[in-house]
Amino acid sequence: MKKSLLLLAMCFWAIQSIAQILPPSPPTSVAGTQLGLSNTLRLTWTAPSPTPSGYKITYTEGSVTKTKVVGAVTVDTLKSLNLATSYNISIKSFRLETIPVPDSTFSSATSPITVQMIQLVAPSITIENQNITPTSAIVRINDSNVSETGFELEFTGGGETLKKDLGAGSVFVNTFTGLKPKTTYSVRLRAKKDTEFGPWSPSVTITTPKDVPPTANLKLTKDCPTFVSLEWTFSSRTEDIDEIFIERSFDNNTFNKIGRTDASGRSFFDSEAIPGKTIWYKVTAVNTTGTSTSNIPSVTTKVYVAPNAPFNLKSDPVNKSRNHLTLTWSNGTEDKDCGTNIRDENVVMIKLANESFYRQYRRIYPFETSIKIEGLNPKDIVDMGIIAVSDKGLASGIVSVRDTTAGPPYKPENLIFITNKDALGNSFFELQWQDKSNDEDYFIIQRSTDNVNFKEIGKIKFNNTKFKDLNIEEGVQYYYRVKAGSNTEGDSGFSNLVFGIFDYSAIPNAPYGLLAKANGTKVTLTWYDDSSREQSFKLEKSSDNGVTYAAVATLNRNVTTYLDENVLAAKTYLYRIRAINILGESKNSNIATVTIAGTVGGLLQSEVSVYPNPTFEYIKIKTSESLDNSEVTIQIFDKNNYLVYDGKKTLKANEPLDIDFSKLSQGMYNVIISNNTEKTSRKVFKY
Repeated sequence: MKKSLLLLAMCFWAIQSIAQILPPSPPTSVAGTQLGLSNTLRLTWTAPSPTPSGYKITYTEGSVTKTKVVGAVTVDTLKSLNLATSYNISIKSFRLETIPVPDSTFSSATSPITVQMIQLVAPSITIENQNITPTSAIVRINDSNVSETGFELEFTGGGETLKKDLGAGSVFVNTFTGLKPKTTYSVRLRAKKDTEFGPWSPSVTITTPKDVPPTANLKLTKDCPTFVSLEWTFSSRTEDIDEIFIERSFDNNTFNKIGRTDASGRSFFDSEAIPGKTIWYKVTAVNTTGTSTSNIPSVTTKVYVAPNAPFNLKSDPVNKSRNHLTLTWSNGTEDKDCGTNIRDENVVMIKLANESFYRQYRRIYPFETSIKIEGLNPKDIVDMGIIAVSDKGLASGIVSVRDTTAGPPYKPENLIFITNKDALGNSFFELQWQDKSNDEDYFIIQRSTDNVNFKEIGKIKFNNTKFKDLNIEEGVQYYYRVKAGSNTEGDSGFSNLVFGIFDYSAIPNAPYGLLAKANGTKVTLTWYDDSSREQSFKLEKSSDNGVTYAAVATLNRNVTTYLDENVLAAKTYLYRIRAINILGESKNSNIATVTIAGTVGGLLQSEVSVYPNPTFEYIKIKTSESLDNSEVTIQIFDKNNYLVYDGKKTLKANEPLDIDFSKLSQGMYNVIISNNTEKTSRKVFKY
């Protein structure tokens, strides 16, 4: 039994000894990967079982074989390898024992693994200058790399860097866009493998050309018959312009060059335009890159027209005589820009009243503005005209004026009158007549109440053919006549005679301001007439303190004073007065009381005259000797009873007082003159 056990142990030992001298198994799944584009190789493998003590890595480098021993790992790196070199790599296992054990076989049964150590080199770039545009460039790429997966192309310039990724290739052409005109770029290229990049190529320089010139904005500023003025602007990039061409078309289809300017030109005159023709224009900007064309405006040129007719044609009222007239005028404006109506001469035409057609009097220079028409007779009625003629022979229409040579003016005709009332109900006559002259300076209006004795009641300016006689009284027949007058030639004859009467329209207003003043044994009575409708006045007196009144006198219209001599000393009398016409009697005036034993006097004892009436500029106030140096208040009210004048004045018998009416508007005014106790009024009409 013991022998059997011993024999078994020896067999086990023998088997174990044999196992210890057998070589280990080789690693499997050997793989090698270059780390990026570096000269380092990363090896990986799978360890056999049982795990060996280490591994021997064998790799070739040219004709030299190198071995690297590592421990019981499954990853290792080979450093400082040569790029662009193919390495054959084998790995075998080894085990350390007391008894030497042979290494395993290599990991690959037939051949080692092969790993290529990749190196990317810089490609070369060629710029095709003939294909450079303002915004793009074409580059030709030559590459000797065989393992690249693409390229990165870079343009740097103009303050920015532009990049573009390209696919793999050895020789190819690529267009790079997005560049700026007139910009110098540095261009370079590098190859890449996956995410790893090789070195940059040497930089090459390109400069993009200027862009196509900017587009002009064209406008036409003159459209004259034979020339057109063009102006244009550019919004930017004027430095990109080399020259400018101007083109013209008469059909908006076929354009012909008519001029050129350098890059600074901004205007052009086409001096070959045709009057009344529609023309199209365009402006083309040019540089080495290309051209740009403006908008295409059109214009229809002006045509020649007749000159503007003279204006402000007048016959000088001062510079004329019985045998000549002087014609003055202003020349019409001319088209100085285009010359469409330039005046070459003025033709003066005249026609007498007995002639049917104008005849030429004289041709004069175009700048003259007056001419003396001579050889006429006194009171010749002459139509004078003037025609402007242009340098193209075109004539304006005739402009004319009529005048009469000097001599007494013709008498007015067809004098009529119209009865009327103003806003205050006052009656007036309005005279109207026909002016048969054009040379009078004034008209004189005369009036009479007996058709024998005529007085001037108005003198008005020439060309006025109406006159209002506001100072009339109802129930009185008035006669009127008018004549024209000249300051140098005298007066005409009188017009036809007209006459009329304003019937009484109402009972007259009562007199007011009755004043009685004793002068010894006489009583002087004065009052104010407040009506133009009275036919007479009835004056009454009471000697019994107003219990009874007796008639003293019946007085004619407009009488405002009476001397009562039938009085007794130391007696008191009361007076009253009223106005009368055929329609009835007014109310009584105020009561005036006088005692013969004393004197009661007033200041306004005599008539105050206000004239002229009607008036244009001034009225005069005149008084008698009895009121000489009297202090009075003068107030003037308009038709709306607004006070327009208020002043204190001193009346002088020999110096009429002037009151200015020139700034008052036309209409009726009431002039009131008063002292501390009495007042009088006058109605005055202002033209």
